[in-house]
Amino acid sequence: NLRCSFAVFSVVLLLGSAQCCTSYNEKPVPVSMLRDYIPQRITGYCNINAVIFFTNNKKRVCANPKDKWVQKAMSIIE
Repeated sequence: NLRCSFAVFSVVLLLGSAQCCTSYNEKPVPVSMLRDYIPQRITGYCNINAVIFFTNNKKRVCANPKDKWVQKAMSIIE
């Protein structure tokens, strides 16, 4: 039972960290290529604050929430 619990916990850790941004995309992305976004906060899994943009072709772009282009893109998408 303990072995099973550890296995489940390991999978949760892997899945959680796979969804985290660990660095920022440095180049601005045209807003016309973006369809949605979610904020990422520092948690046990994620080590930076970020904005995760989703592109029209379902790619993820990690961006610094302090960057002007990121703030502008977020306001346009809303």
